[in-house]
Amino acid sequence: MLEAAVKARDALGDLAMKANVRTNEAALIGAGLCLTIQELFASVILLTDHGLASHAPAHVRTMLEALADVRNLANASAYFEQMKFDDARSNLKLFEGYSAIAGMPQDAIDTLKKWTAKAQPVFDAGKMAGYKKLQIEQKLKMAGLEQEYVSYGFLCGFTHNQLTAIIARHGKHELRYLHEPPYETMVGVLGLGMSIAGKAMQKLPSFSDLAEADVNAVVDKVEAIWGAARA
Repeated sequence: MLEAAVKARDALGDLAMKANVRTNEAALIGAGLCLTIQELFASVILLTDHGLASHAPAHVRTMLEALADVRNLANASAYFEQMKFDDARSNLKLFEGYSAIAGMPQDAIDTLKKWTAKAQPVFDAGKMAGYKKLQIEQKLKMAGLEQEYVSYGFLCGFTHNQLTAIIARHGKHELRYLHEPPYETMVGVLGLGMSIAGKAMQKLPSFSDLAEADVNAVVDKVEAIWGAARA
């Protein structure tokens, strides 16, 4: 299965590098997200190939979050304003937290103040326009990925180190190290990652000069390779 996943990674990555991305900011961010998803898929393969497959779900979770943003941005360029609001909101919370740390050097505080001065107007404008924090469930639903919310819950369990995930990874009474998960679990995570990578590529034409027919042909080829490997 790893061989099939590597072929999928290479086919999708090669296709991505043929894209001439449009120069507007939303398109650049959309294409960047598509590339991030491809790189994350590559990291899933590396983890699986080096006895660390039980940590791959955390990377696939990030892929799914990014896919929701890619789809929402491709469906409506105005979603970029939501992304800018989210970015400013997160940064302001971060800057405020660092500024409150006792003993923070003054030069660092001054830098944080400069960053805050840049982020605050973006946050304020977004808030005035009615933007608010979207939960991942809302983002997935907007992107037509509501059925993936169940998979997202599974991925979160491994990301947040729930007890079930820790026991599955390392055992309960006799500890295990670098222990591979059940084969079907490993294949399922790889397959989900490949599916997300393909779906992301299908949105790249919204941000570039790639033709949908060419992208779909590569995605179909990748799915055929995976299907043959699973047969």
